[in-house]
Amino acid sequence: MNTPSHVVVFDNDGTFTPKGPGNAISLVNTVDNNAGLPETAKKELQALRDEYMAPVLNGALSHRDQREWMHGTLGIYHRHGLDLNRARGAVSRLSIRPGVKECLILLRDAGIPRAIVSFGVADFIEAYLATHGIAGMVDSVYAARLRFFDGIGCYGSPENMAKTGICDGYDPDSIIVPANKGEASRHFADLYRVPHDRILAVGDSGGDKYLGHAKENRLLIASDDKEAAKISAFAGTVVVTDDFAPVTQWLKSKLGLT
Repeated sequence: MNTPSHVVVFDNDGTFTPKGPGNAISLVNTVDNNAGLPETAKKELQALRDEYMAPVLNGALSHRDQREWMHGTLGIYHRHGLDLNRARGAVSRLSIRPGVKECLILLRDAGIPRAIVSFGVADFIEAYLATHGIAGMVDSVYAARLRFFDGIGCYGSPENMAKTGICDGYDPDSIIVPANKGEASRHFADLYRVPHDRILAVGDSGGDKYLGHAKENRLLIASDDKEAAKISAFAGTVVVTDDFAPVTQWLKSKLGLT
């Protein structure tokens, strides 16, 4: 197999998903509020968001606090028995930025491996990708993995999760937080023997300041000029856009496809 010239890593929330009024904060937030969890669980989850959300978006939350937030969230799913089918149904209603699918097709046809590296839950991300017909266009998803129990003594494997199930724990080693997005990005590049300075990264906030490897090879998407100025220190390129066309153009330029 020929070694690809580059790999591309994407954030998911706010990158593939639209931002701004009327759009979901994240897939996890959507599941928290729309997957049938009891009110006590919702209150616990909201308390975690109130404590941690602003610092993580500003790129200011410590590695330890990032992990504690995710451990806390996944623990609530476990204690309150999150239902996988209801979680999938919740994220299936979310929209996607125009042009994402076309961008992934371009990269696939050019032989460029693609991954998502997310401070989120892989099971939710994979359901979201499947909803939009792009699950097969992403080679790897780096994000927290839940375990699901089918109610009669069986567990779904990580490769083929049960079609129905209740959350019965999670894999702590699978957790991705903003601080280790670079580590996960480099792991993905190593799978394809691609040098780290040829990792291209696309995100949308200070939480992506370690996504990929080199700052000059990182693009962040902003909703407006104010947000662009706020996150400009974290990337070589910032674009203000609602669709993926400028992202695709940047990738084409970096890859020599123009």
